[in-house]
Amino acid sequence: DTVCVNTPTHFTDTSSVNVGNTITGRNWNFGDGESSTLSDPSHTYTTPGSYSVGLTIYTTEGCIDTLNKFFQDTVVIHPSPVSKFDVDPKKTDICHADITFSDLSSGANSIFYWFDDSTAFSNEANVIHTYQTSGWQRPMQIATNQWGCKDTSYQELYIEPFVIYAPNTFTPDGNEFNNDFNALFALEVYEWELRIYNRWGQLVFLSNDPNEKWDGSYNGVMCQPGQYIYQATFKNPEKEIQVYKGTVNLLK
Repeated sequence: DTVCVNTPTHFTDTSSVNVGNTITGRNWNFGDGESSTLSDPSHTYTTPGSYSVGLTIYTTEGCIDTLNKFFQDTVVIHPSPVSKFDVDPKKTDICHADITFSDLSSGANSIFYWFDDSTAFSNEANVIHTYQTSGWQRPMQIATNQWGCKDTSYQELYIEPFVIYAPNTFTPDGNEFNNDFNALFALEVYEWELRIYNRWGQLVFLSNDPNEKWDGSYNGVMCQPGQYIYQATFKNPEKEIQVYKGTVNLLK
Protein backbone atom coordinates (compact mmCIF):
# COMPACT_ATOMS: atom_id res chain seq x y z
CA ASP A 1 0.00 0.00 0.00
CA THR A 2 1.17 3.56 -0.73
CA VAL A 3 0.05 6.44 1.48
CA CYS A 4 1.14 9.90 2.58
CA VAL A 5 2.89 10.70 5.82
CA ASN A 6 0.57 11.55 8.74
CA THR A 7 -2.34 9.85 6.97
CA PRO A 8 -4.05 6.88 8.68
CA THR A 9 -3.32 3.50 7.07
CA HIS A 10 -5.98 0.83 7.54
CA PHE A 11 -5.12 -2.85 8.01
CA THR A 12 -7.52 -5.78 7.66
CA ASP A 13 -6.91 -9.28 8.95
CA THR A 14 -8.13 -11.80 6.36
CA SER A 15 -6.71 -14.82 8.16
CA SER A 16 -8.77 -18.00 8.50
CA VAL A 17 -8.36 -21.18 10.57
CA ASN A 18 -9.61 -24.73 10.31
CA VAL A 19 -13.08 -25.68 11.40
CA GLY A 20 -13.17 -26.08 15.15
CA ASN A 21 -10.20 -23.80 15.63
CA THR A 22 -10.58 -20.26 16.98
CA ILE A 23 -8.48 -17.10 16.73
CA THR A 24 -7.92 -15.91 20.28
CA GLY A 25 -5.64 -12.97 19.72
CA ARG A 26 -3.58 -10.89 17.30
CA ASN A 27 -0.52 -8.73 17.40
CA TRP A 28 0.25 -6.33 14.55
CA ASN A 29 3.82 -5.07 14.18
CA PHE A 30 3.76 -1.95 12.01
CA GLY A 31 7.50 -1.84 11.43
CA ASP A 32 8.09 1.49 13.14
CA GLY A 33 8.11 0.32 16.75
CA GLU A 34 4.34 0.55 17.12
CA SER A 35 1.88 -2.33 17.43
CA SER A 36 -1.81 -3.18 17.89
CA THR A 37 -3.91 -6.07 19.12
CA LEU A 38 -7.02 -5.03 17.20
CA SER A 39 -8.42 -7.16 14.41
CA ASP A 40 -8.53 -4.36 11.82
CA PRO A 41 -6.46 -1.46 13.15
CA SER A 42 -5.50 1.93 11.73
CA HIS A 43 -2.01 3.32 12.10
CA THR A 44 -0.49 6.68 11.20
CA TYR A 45 3.13 6.78 10.04
CA THR A 46 4.92 10.02 10.84
CA THR A 47 8.13 9.42 8.88
CA PRO A 48 8.44 8.68 5.15
CA GLY A 49 9.90 5.31 4.16
CA SER A 50 9.10 1.65 3.46
CA TYR A 51 7.77 -0.42 6.34
CA SER A 52 7.50 -4.20 6.69
CA VAL A 53 4.37 -5.19 8.58
CA GLY A 54 4.01 -8.39 10.61
CA LEU A 55 0.91 -10.10 11.99
CA THR A 56 0.98 -12.76 14.72
CA ILE A 57 -2.20 -14.78 15.21
CA TYR A 58 -2.91 -16.80 18.36
CA THR A 59 -5.26 -19.76 17.99
CA THR A 60 -6.41 -22.57 20.25
CA GLU A 61 -7.36 -26.09 19.33
CA GLY A 62 -6.88 -27.80 22.63
CA CYS A 63 -3.51 -26.05 22.83
CA ILE A 64 -2.04 -22.70 21.86
CA ASP A 65 -0.85 -22.31 18.30
CA THR A 66 0.93 -19.34 16.76
CA LEU A 67 0.95 -18.22 13.12
CA ASN A 68 3.38 -15.49 12.02
CA LYS A 69 2.90 -13.51 8.82
CA PHE A 70 5.60 -11.05 7.81
CA PHE A 71 5.17 -8.91 4.71
CA GLN A 72 8.27 -7.18 3.31
CA ASP A 73 7.82 -3.47 2.43
CA THR A 74 4.07 -3.72 2.97
CA VAL A 75 3.60 0.04 3.31
CA VAL A 76 5.41 2.83 1.47
CA ILE A 77 4.98 6.23 3.15
CA HIS A 78 5.59 9.26 0.93
CA PRO A 79 6.49 12.73 2.23
CA SER A 80 3.95 15.53 2.15
CA PRO A 81 4.67 18.94 0.65
CA VAL A 82 4.80 22.05 2.83
CA SER A 83 2.20 24.65 1.89
CA LYS A 84 3.23 28.27 2.33
CA PHE A 85 2.45 31.52 0.53
CA ASP A 86 2.43 35.27 0.99
CA VAL A 87 -0.07 37.99 0.05
CA ASP A 88 0.76 41.62 -0.67
CA PRO A 89 -0.62 43.95 0.45
CA LYS A 90 -2.26 42.51 3.54
CA LYS A 91 -4.37 45.65 4.01
CA THR A 92 -5.83 47.82 1.29
CA ASP A 93 -9.15 49.27 0.14
CA ILE A 94 -11.75 48.12 -2.34
CA CYS A 95 -10.49 50.62 -4.94
CA HIS A 96 -6.99 49.08 -4.86
CA ALA A 97 -7.87 45.44 -4.29
CA ASP A 98 -5.30 43.78 -6.58
CA ILE A 99 -3.57 41.29 -4.28
CA THR A 100 -0.37 39.49 -5.28
CA PHE A 101 -0.15 35.83 -4.24
CA SER A 102 3.42 34.47 -4.04
CA ASP A 103 4.04 30.74 -3.68
CA LEU A 104 6.56 29.83 -0.96
CA SER A 105 5.71 26.13 -0.75
CA SER A 106 8.24 23.30 -0.97
CA GLY A 107 8.02 19.76 -2.33
CA ALA A 108 4.91 20.48 -4.42
CA ASN A 109 4.29 20.12 -8.13
CA SER A 110 0.85 21.77 -8.21
CA ILE A 111 -0.77 24.67 -6.37
CA PHE A 112 -4.41 25.56 -5.81
CA TYR A 113 -5.69 28.84 -4.33
CA TRP A 114 -9.13 29.51 -2.92
CA PHE A 115 -9.50 33.28 -2.55
CA ASP A 116 -12.37 33.25 -0.02
CA ASP A 117 -14.64 35.48 -2.10
CA SER A 118 -17.51 33.62 -3.76
CA THR A 119 -16.21 30.94 -6.15
CA ALA A 120 -12.90 32.47 -7.24
CA PHE A 121 -9.89 30.14 -7.39
CA SER A 122 -6.65 29.64 -9.33
CA ASN A 123 -4.18 26.87 -10.18
CA GLU A 124 -1.33 29.31 -10.84
CA ALA A 125 1.47 29.30 -8.26
CA ASN A 126 1.99 33.05 -8.49
CA VAL A 127 -1.06 35.09 -9.36
CA ILE A 128 -2.75 38.46 -8.89
CA HIS A 129 -6.36 38.38 -7.71
CA THR A 130 -8.71 41.36 -7.58
CA TYR A 131 -11.17 41.22 -4.70
CA GLN A 132 -14.69 42.46 -5.35
CA THR A 133 -15.91 42.47 -1.75
CA SER A 134 -14.61 44.22 1.33
CA GLY A 135 -13.87 42.90 4.81
CA TRP A 136 -11.59 40.22 6.21
CA GLN A 137 -10.51 37.56 3.70
CA ARG A 138 -8.85 34.22 4.53
CA PRO A 139 -7.43 32.79 1.30
CA MET A 140 -6.24 29.17 1.27
CA GLN A 141 -3.46 27.37 -0.57
CA ILE A 142 -3.40 23.62 -1.20
CA ALA A 143 -0.01 22.23 -2.24
CA THR A 144 0.11 18.77 -3.86
CA ASN A 145 3.12 16.62 -4.78
CA GLN A 146 3.63 13.86 -7.37
CA TRP A 147 2.24 11.18 -5.03
CA GLY A 148 -0.98 13.11 -4.39
CA CYS A 149 0.02 14.10 -0.87
CA LYS A 150 -1.38 17.49 0.16
CA ASP A 151 -0.79 20.26 2.67
CA THR A 152 -2.89 23.36 3.35
CA SER A 153 -2.09 26.83 4.67
CA TYR A 154 -3.93 30.13 5.09
CA GLN A 155 -3.30 33.87 5.09
CA GLU A 156 -5.43 36.79 6.26
CA LEU A 157 -5.93 40.18 4.62
CA TYR A 158 -8.32 43.08 5.03
CA ILE A 159 -10.10 45.00 2.28
CA GLU A 160 -11.44 48.33 3.53
CA PRO A 161 -14.93 48.91 2.19
CA PHE A 162 -14.43 52.30 0.55
CA VAL A 163 -12.08 55.27 0.67
CA ILE A 164 -11.89 58.64 -0.97
CA TYR A 165 -8.91 60.76 -1.91
CA ALA A 166 -8.78 64.47 -1.20
CA PRO A 167 -5.77 66.64 -2.01
CA ASN A 168 -4.19 68.56 0.85
CA THR A 169 -3.38 71.66 -1.24
CA PHE A 170 -4.84 73.55 -4.21
CA THR A 171 -3.97 76.83 -5.92
CA PRO A 172 -6.93 78.70 -7.45
CA ASP A 173 -4.69 81.05 -9.45
CA GLY A 174 -6.22 80.55 -12.88
CA ASN A 175 -3.56 78.31 -14.38
CA GLU A 176 -4.28 74.81 -15.66
CA PHE A 177 -3.24 72.95 -12.50
CA ASN A 178 -4.97 72.46 -9.11
CA ASN A 179 -7.48 75.27 -9.51
CA ASP A 180 -10.18 73.68 -7.38
CA PHE A 181 -10.79 71.22 -4.59
CA ASN A 182 -12.94 68.09 -4.47
CA ALA A 183 -12.70 64.51 -3.25
CA LEU A 184 -11.97 61.73 -5.73
CA PHE A 185 -13.43 58.24 -5.62
CA ALA A 186 -13.42 55.25 -7.96
CA LEU A 187 -16.86 53.88 -7.12
CA GLU A 188 -20.30 55.43 -7.01
CA VAL A 189 -21.40 57.27 -3.87
CA TYR A 190 -24.87 58.15 -2.62
CA GLU A 191 -26.35 61.02 -0.57
CA TRP A 192 -23.16 63.05 -0.92
CA GLU A 193 -22.54 66.16 1.18
CA LEU A 194 -19.33 68.16 1.24
CA ARG A 195 -18.86 70.97 3.79
CA ILE A 196 -15.83 73.26 3.99
CA TYR A 197 -15.14 75.62 6.92
CA ASN A 198 -12.57 78.34 7.48
CA ARG A 199 -10.40 78.52 10.58
CA TRP A 200 -13.13 80.34 12.52
CA GLY A 201 -15.70 77.63 11.85
CA GLN A 202 -17.60 79.59 9.19
CA LEU A 203 -19.16 77.44 6.44
CA VAL A 204 -17.71 78.65 3.12
CA PHE A 205 -18.83 75.83 0.82
CA LEU A 206 -21.68 73.30 0.79
CA SER A 207 -22.58 70.87 -1.98
CA ASN A 208 -24.66 67.74 -2.48
CA ASP A 209 -23.22 67.11 -5.93
CA PRO A 210 -20.15 64.79 -5.82
CA ASN A 211 -18.94 66.31 -9.09
CA GLU A 212 -19.10 69.92 -7.89
CA LYS A 213 -15.73 71.43 -6.95
CA TRP A 214 -14.82 74.29 -4.64
CA ASP A 215 -13.02 77.07 -6.48
CA GLY A 216 -11.76 78.69 -3.29
CA SER A 217 -14.40 81.44 -3.19
CA TYR A 218 -17.22 82.37 -0.81
CA ASN A 219 -20.19 84.39 -2.10
CA GLY A 220 -18.22 85.17 -5.24
CA VAL A 221 -15.18 86.50 -3.38
CA MET A 222 -11.89 84.59 -3.27
CA CYS A 223 -11.07 83.36 0.21
CA GLN A 224 -7.85 84.19 1.98
CA PRO A 225 -4.91 81.77 1.72
CA GLY A 226 -4.72 79.38 4.62
CA GLN A 227 -5.93 76.08 5.97
CA TYR A 228 -9.56 75.00 5.63
CA ILE A 229 -11.44 72.09 7.17
CA TYR A 230 -13.58 69.77 5.06
CA GLN A 231 -16.13 67.10 5.97
CA ALA A 232 -17.50 64.65 3.40
CA THR A 233 -20.54 62.57 4.35
CA PHE A 234 -21.92 59.91 2.01
CA LYS A 235 -23.14 56.37 1.57
CA ASN A 236 -20.65 53.98 -0.03
CA PRO A 237 -21.60 51.31 -2.64
CA GLU A 238 -22.53 49.00 0.22
CA LYS A 239 -24.97 51.69 1.44
CA GLU A 240 -22.98 52.29 4.64
CA ILE A 241 -22.76 55.88 5.92
CA GLN A 242 -19.18 57.16 6.02
CA VAL A 243 -17.73 60.46 7.18
CA TYR A 244 -14.32 61.73 6.12
CA LYS A 245 -12.70 64.78 7.70
CA GLY A 246 -9.49 66.54 6.85
CA THR A 247 -7.76 69.81 6.03
CA VAL A 248 -6.81 71.48 2.77
CA ASN A 249 -4.44 74.36 2.18
CA LEU A 250 -5.52 77.19 -0.14
CA LEU A 251 -2.46 78.76 -1.74
CA LYS A 252 -2.06 81.61 -4.20
